[in-house]
Amino acid sequence: VLVDVAPYSLSVGVADGSPLVPRFFCRVLTPRNTPLPSRHTELFSTGHPQQEGIRLPIFQGARSSPRSNTLLGIIEIHDLPPAPQDRYTRPVAVEFRQDLDGMVSVTVTDELSGQTGAARLAIDGEVAAELHEDLEAILESYVVDDDTDEDSPKDAAPAATVPVLSGDLAEAKQTFAAVLGAEDRLRVEHPDDAPRLLECARAGQDALSADPDGALEHYDALSDLMFETGIFL
Repeated sequence: VLVDVAPYSLSVGVADGSPLVPRFFCRVLTPRNTPLPSRHTELFSTGHPQQEGIRLPIFQGARSSPRSNTLLGIIEIHDLPPAPQDRYTRPVAVEFRQDLDGMVSVTVTDELSGQTGAARLAIDGEVAAELHEDLEAILESYVVDDDTDEDSPKDAAPAATVPVLSGDLAEAKQTFAAVLGAEDRLRVEHPDDAPRLLECARAGQDALSADPDGALEHYDALSDLMFETGIFL
């Protein structure tokens, strides 16, 4: 059985709301290799009750750093009324839909007022340049996750007190565990392909802590094997 899958991860740029060290990072909503058509919705919240607007960057990629992913657009909602007195923040629903042709639609809805936002796409030319300028303006107020550590302020306090896997590594770790956890089933249902899949998953899992780049290479190889064999866990 052939299954169409999403070739890239889709993520949104969000802030963690910390009053001391506000951190801006990308959160994956649609992981790579998700079977199509797909629909993913997640609920976020505004930063304070008097917030009048929402600006939500949309990215292609699963890296934690927004500068390491491809900016697709920025969704905006304006003229929001104040949150009710009994609420400090207001819930915001973000929905990604992807059809069998790979076309992506994104809807952002303020759950209290019902207002929705539309995206400006990051196409070539002036629009793309303006969007990247808008993104940098958003990032100025935050400590930004940086996969390479080249853009982080040298004197910035750490954004987290515990190690955090980047988006790609977290996705790889989850996939390795899923394949190894399904070993018995794979050996019964896919006896010819199971040894290669399991070997690749074990090698990737062993490399997660000592060799992250190697783990990602194993993850890419495992993803290709699963796509070729039509196996999706």
